[in-house]
Amino acid sequence: MSENNLIAISGGIGGAKLCYGLDQILQPGQLRVIANTGDDFLYLGFYISPDIDTLIYTLAEVNNKETGWGREDETGRPIMS
Repeated sequence: MSENNLIAISGGIGGAKLCYGLDQILQPGQLRVIANTGDDFLYLGFYISPDIDTLIYTLAEVNNKETGWGREDETGRPIMS
């Protein structure tokens, strides 16, 4: 890691928005993120990391702009059985 890199601590929608803004002004590869895992949980045997999901979706520009969380193309029906 060079001296020009930036490390951000991110949690929730606000942290994801901050990291998105930083990513827009920094050179590719300069941003390092420590993401919150304090809200992680198990659901039906799946490990859910909502803050990491929000961060990744925001940086990939596929997040839901209205809610700030989730993907823009989500149906809201994750379990169909």
